[in-house]
Amino acid sequence: MTPQETDEISDDCAIAHAGMRTGLRNFTVAFPQAVYGAYIANKRQFLLLIAAAQENQRVGNIRALLGYLNAPIGVETAAQRALALIRWNKVFGLSGLKITDTVVTNATTALTIITEIYDTGQSVSTGFKAYCLAVANSQQAVYTLRQRFILAGLPFGNFYDIIHFFHQNLFDFALLTQNTIVELYRLALAAPPRSGFAGFADWGPGNNGGIEPNKANHFFKHVLNAEPVVLTWTAETAIWWQTLNIAFNRNNARANMPGPAFDLITGQFPANDDSAPMVNGNVVEFLRLMRVNNAWGQAIRDWFGNHYQAGYVAYSLDVGRNLANVNVQTTLGGGLYVSGRRGNFFAIGRRDAGVLGLSACYVAQDINQKLADRVEIWPL
Repeated sequence: MTPQETDEISDDCAIAHAGMRTGLRNFTVAFPQAVYGAYIANKRQFLLLIAAAQENQRVGNIRALLGYLNAPIGVETAAQRALALIRWNKVFGLSGLKITDTVVTNATTALTIITEIYDTGQSVSTGFKAYCLAVANSQQAVYTLRQRFILAGLPFGNFYDIIHFFHQNLFDFALLTQNTIVELYRLALAAPPRSGFAGFADWGPGNNGGIEPNKANHFFKHVLNAEPVVLTWTAETAIWWQTLNIAFNRNNARANMPGPAFDLITGQFPANDDSAPMVNGNVVEFLRLMRVNNAWGQAIRDWFGNHYQAGYVAYSLDVGRNLANVNVQTTLGGGLYVSGRRGNFFAIGRRDAGVLGLSACYVAQDINQKLADRVEIWPL
């Protein structure tokens, strides 16, 4: 810059701290004329931003501003950088020079995002404006969530689409997080609000690493209480035994259990009739004895699995295809699911590999409370 140009900027900078005029003059002399041009062209906006900062921060902001306009990042000009910064502050309602933000420091990224915001009309969109007002540090949220779509191989414009979708349906913007936003976009396409629900196509892998392990684990958990995690409501097992018409007698037990284990549970069968099935009222106690005595050997597990797992799988899928009170919900861990009820049976599933599959089906102790406890995003 010329001495006249550095004097002009230094005079302006006196609003920051009068005693720093000489130091600022020496600092600015090394900058090219293009930086001066960009500064002067936007002087009024820059001075407002500088003055909005705390006095002890203003000098540092001025120096950072000039460095931002001059730094060789990308191929944008000083004038383009100035415009990006001013627009960035305007769109996101920022009152100071937010040039230390990750996004704005990378002028190329900032210019790309702010240009698309203006070119696609987001800057005047009520939905996007509502999002920026509702979300803290919205400029960082826009950068981060937009990036999730790019990493997922989706067009960046899908990010703005989901914002408008949430605004139009009066959904909570806080649900749009790094972990949920792409999946919510896909669910909005696959199962939009109040569109009805045709049911789960089939079982999915759930949290068990595969479809077949998921089927088996839920069968042994809800029907037999034989998984490592103990059922909190063991009466569920008796309901499943009745629903699946499980007929288990003393002969079945004797043939598939070692003597000491068999002796512990033989009293749960009808007396003097080894072929008579266990009555439903004894199921919970039988399963408690099996559990506390570690009596679930492989042979007895195989017997129940071979005879009744397929029935559990089929019945659960039928429940999952005939649901009421269906909605898209989230969990405390941030997972996204579709869930509903048939009678007291509760079914829940999620998208895996692009398919909406059943993850679990069980009997709820209090189905109305179960439904009320869901963090609903939208009803189906």
